Amino acid sequence: MELIRTRLKEKLPKGFSYPVGAEMISTALKGVPQFQELSIRFSWKDRFWASKYNANVRAAGKLTIISVNFWREWVISVHAVPSQHRNSAQVQLGTLLPVLANQLRAAPTEATHFRWEASYDLASSTLAIGG
Repeated sequence: MELIRTRLKEKLPKGFSYPVGAEMISTALKGVPQFQELSIRFSWKDRFWASKYNANVRAAGKLTIISVNFWREWVISVHAVPSQHRNSAQVQLGTLLPVLANQLRAAPTEATHFRWEASYDLASSTLAIGG
């Protein structure tokens, strides 16, 4: 099986896990026109400032756990969740990744920009498209 290339995979702090890996993403997106152009970046936080990310986790807020962007290149960003939420987020991603695949198939082949994201609500343990 061909995997989407991983450009970056940050080491995670204790107590955090990535909710999905390159194999699950590649399987779900197999056959989309952008497949060969996609790359994955795994980074542990969904925002630049660790203090804001950690405050959001402590407040049981929403975390963007996967996003796909096109601006000169196709990039999938995967962000960590507290480890106790990994299985729940992964199961729910299994139903949302086909939605992403359909949106990529529908995107213009000469796209100038594209944005899609899924956010995980730590308080309710639910995943939804958008922020």
